[in-house]
Amino acid sequence: MTRWMGGAALLGCAGLIIAVLLGEGGLSVAANIAQLVSIMPIGVALLLWLWQRPPALTKVRLSDEIDVLSSAVTAQWKAENALRTQHGLIMPIHWRVTTRDEVQAHPATITKRPLFLLDAVADDLAGFVDDFRALSARRVVLLGDPGAGKTTAAVRILLALLAARTADEPVPVLVTAAGWDPNQDLRQWFITKLSSDYPALREAKALVEGGHVLPIFDGVDELPTAAQTAMITQVNRSFAAEPVILTCRTAEFTAAVHNARQVVDRAVVLEPEPLNGNEIADYLERCMPPRPHPGWAAVCRSLRSEESALRAATSTPLGLWLICEVYLLPRTEPDDTPLPFPDPMPLLRFDRGDDLIDALLHQFVPAVVASRPPSADASEPFRPRQRRDPERTERWLGYLVTMMGTSRDLMWWRLTGGIPIQPARWPVWVLALIGGLAVAVPFGSQVWVTSPLFAVLFAALLGIVLTVLLGKTTLTALVDWQLESPASAEFRLRGRSEHVGRQVRAGVPVLVLSIVGIGAIGAVVASVSDDLSVPIFAGASALVLGLPLGLWAAGLITFTGYLAEPGGADSAGTPLQSWKADRALQLIRSAGGALFALMPVTLLVLIGDYAYCAGAPLFCVWITTLWGRHHAWLAYVFRVRRLARRGHAPRDLMYFLDDCHRMNILRAVGPVYQFRHAALQDHLARKWRDDFSRQPESNR
Repeated sequence: MTRWMGGAALLGCAGLIIAVLLGEGGLSVAANIAQLVSIMPIGVALLLWLWQRPPALTKVRLSDEIDVLSSAVTAQWKAENALRTQHGLIMPIHWRVTTRDEVQAHPATITKRPLFLLDAVADDLAGFVDDFRALSARRVVLLGDPGAGKTTAAVRILLALLAARTADEPVPVLVTAAGWDPNQDLRQWFITKLSSDYPALREAKALVEGGHVLPIFDGVDELPTAAQTAMITQVNRSFAAEPVILTCRTAEFTAAVHNARQVVDRAVVLEPEPLNGNEIADYLERCMPPRPHPGWAAVCRSLRSEESALRAATSTPLGLWLICEVYLLPRTEPDDTPLPFPDPMPLLRFDRGDDLIDALLHQFVPAVVASRPPSADASEPFRPRQRRDPERTERWLGYLVTMMGTSRDLMWWRLTGGIPIQPARWPVWVLALIGGLAVAVPFGSQVWVTSPLFAVLFAALLGIVLTVLLGKTTLTALVDWQLESPASAEFRLRGRSEHVGRQVRAGVPVLVLSIVGIGAIGAVVASVSDDLSVPIFAGASALVLGLPLGLWAAGLITFTGYLAEPGGADSAGTPLQSWKADRALQLIRSAGGALFALMPVTLLVLIGDYAYCAGAPLFCVWITTLWGRHHAWLAYVFRVRRLARRGHAPRDLMYFLDDCHRMNILRAVGPVYQFRHAALQDHLARKWRDDFSRQPESNR
C-alpha cells in the first residue's frame, strides 16, 4: 500500500509542477508557492531536531512507574470486582491445598510452614496474604472445574495483595493467557502485554526485569493443548525465581503437567472445596429481598436436608451466581412498572445439575435486562444507558460469539474474528472518481490557454490515474485496517526516539522522489523550449521546487505516523475508552491533514488562483487518513455498518457492549471484553447456531 501512496504523492507533485510551470508566471510563481509551503514542514522538522533523549532511568522514575502501574491496576479491578459481587456479599469459597501430589512441587520447596495449614477464604483474604508472603517463591496455582470461581479468586487475591503491598513488593497484574503464542518467549510476551494494557507505562521492560511485577496468568486452560504444556515449561524457564500465579481447570492442568513431565517449580496448588447445603442456603438467604417469594422456604429446606440437582448446581459459584441473577434481583417492565419476583419452586424439578445450569443460562439475558433499568446518572456505573431488547441482545451477542471462534476475547477491532470483510467496490470507485476529477480538472485548466487539446488530454489522463490510485489504495486500506490494532494520539516527543526515528525515515524516500522527480520534470519542460538550458532549469526546479515540496510532503507523512501511540488509552481502561482514544487519533490525523493544506490554500487564495483550493485539502486529508498504521476505529466503522445492515449488530455497537458490561453480561480485561463466564459464551453460541439453522436461506 505504501508503494501506491508514494506513487500518488509523486503524481500529485508532478501534476502541480507541470500545471504551474506551463501556466502564467511559470517558474517564478511556482518558486514562491513552494518556498511558502515549505514553512510548515520546516517547523515540524525543527521541533523534531529539538527533541532530546529521555534521561537515564533513575530510582525516582522507576518508583513513579511502579506507582502508576499500581494505581491503574487498582482502579481497573476494583470496578470489575464490584460487578462480580452479588448484593455486596462474597461467596464463602474455601481454597485448600490440593491432595493431588502429582501436580504440585515437593512441600519442602514451597514453604517451611506445614503445608496443610495454608488456605484462602474468599471473604477474608488477609490471612492468605501472610501465608503468601511466607512461601519460599510466592508461586500459586489455582485449579478448579468450570464455574469454580478461579478468575474471581484471582481478582480478589490481586486486590488483597495490592491493599497490603509494601514499597519493596511487586505489583500484581492479571493478564489473560489465551493470547500467548507458545512460539514466543513468555517473558517478552508479558512485557508487550503490559505495555499495551497499560500505555501510561514508559518502562514496562524495566519493571518486569527488575522484579517489580507479579504476573497472574488467568485461564491457562483456554490455550491449545500444546500451549498449555509449553506454558508450564516457560513459567519455569522465564520466571524461574520470581513470584507468579496461574489459574487453570483441573483436568487440563493435570494433563499439561503430565505432558511437560514437570510441575510449576516451588508453587503451591490450591483447589476450592464444594459448597455444602447449609452454606448455599445461608448465602441465598442473605441475598434475598425483605419479602422473598414464599417458595424460597421450601428451596432452602431442600438444600439443607437432601442431595439434589439444585445442590449440585449451586455447589459452584457459577450456579449460585446464576440463581441470584435470575431469581433474586428486582425486575421492571420497559415502562418501569415493577414485576413480581419469580417463583423458585421450578428449581426443585430438575434431575440433573447440568440441566438446571442450562435452564438458568437460557433465562439469564432476559433476567439481567429486566433487572437493570437504564440510567443516565454517572453515579450508577452498573446500570445501562439504554433499555435493551432481550431477544436482540441475545441474537447480537450470539453472532459475535460465533465470530470469536475459540477465543475468549471480544476485541472491538477484531469483530469478524480476524477475517477481513471485503468492501463493496462501487461506492469506493465513485468517491475515487469524484476525488480524481476534483484534482485533475483544476490542473488541466491551468494549461488551457496554452494548449486546449493538451489540457483536455492531460486532465483526462491525470483524472484516470488519480481515480485508480485513490480507489486502489482505499480498497486495500479497508482490508488492511481490519488487521490493525488500536492506538491513541500522542503529542509527546520525549521518550519516543525509536518511534519518531521510524517516522522520519519513512518520509525520506518521499523527499528524494520529490527532488528527483521534479528535477526530471524540469528537464522535460526545458527540452521542449528553445530558451531554457536543460541542466540549469532541471537543477533549479529540483532545488527551488522539489526540495521545499519534498520537505512539506515528508513532514506530512512524519506527522501522520508520529501521532499514533499503540495502546489506545492513557492508562488501563475499558474497551470503550480504548475505542474513543483510537477515534480521537483518526479525527486528529484528518484535521492535521487539513491544517497541512492550510498554507498552500491560503497562498492560492492570496494570488487569486482558486482552482486548487478543493484539491489541496482533499489530497492532504487523504494522505493523513490512509498513511501509516493503526486505523482500528475506521475499520470498526466499516465493519459495524456492514454487520448492522445484515442485522448482526446494532449501529451503536460499542455502547451496546458497554451496556452489556454494565449489566454484568461481559467483563472488561484491559481493552477487550470477555463473557462473564465461558459457559455463558458457549450457551449463546449454541443458541445462535440453533436459531440460524431454523431460518430459511433467504433470511440468513
